Amino acid sequence: MNNDLDKKLNREALVISKEYSGHVAIPTIVLSLLVVLIYSTVLFLFATKHLSPLLTVFFLIGITFASYMPLHEAVDGNISGNNSKLKWLDRLIGYLMAPIIAIPFTSHQKEHFSHHKNTNKDYDPDVHIQNLFRTPKDFYKSTIQIIKTQNTFVMNGDTKAEIILSLGWRVFLQD
Repeated sequence: MNNDLDKKLNREALVISKEYSGHVAIPTIVLSLLVVLIYSTVLFLFATKHLSPLLTVFFLIGITFASYMPLHEAVDGNISGNNSKLKWLDRLIGYLMAPIIAIPFTSHQKEHFSHHKNTNKDYDPDVHIQNLFRTPKDFYKSTIQIIKTQNTFVMNGDTKAEIILSLGWRVFLQD
């Protein structure tokens, strides 16, 4: 019976999602612009000593979290909808959001598709996330594994350039 309920819920979810599929994701674009604006403002306020380190960390945690949704939608190609002429929007938003999280868009895209293909199997590249909140030690180990996986899943010239850019502006903003 549970299987029948799952099938019914999946059918209902598919009907609802089709209503929103294929359209340009204006709310995601707006969120992306807000993320960049707020992130830049927080960094500027911190760099000019108008925001304490503690408040800065608090804001950066929230905005980093918020930046993953547009990145995820960009990776899946959902921002441009069904408009092939707007596919550049997916790449633009992906490349804008990825450095905020400090993961390369090009590597994350391949890793994410591999995750979709292998979800919850032992060779799912995200399988380590299942232990993320079990213990503080598991949180630390999973976080290190996430960073390693996201930054090395695909190591090519684009990935290297993204890593250098992501680290470069952080070093540049140091005192």
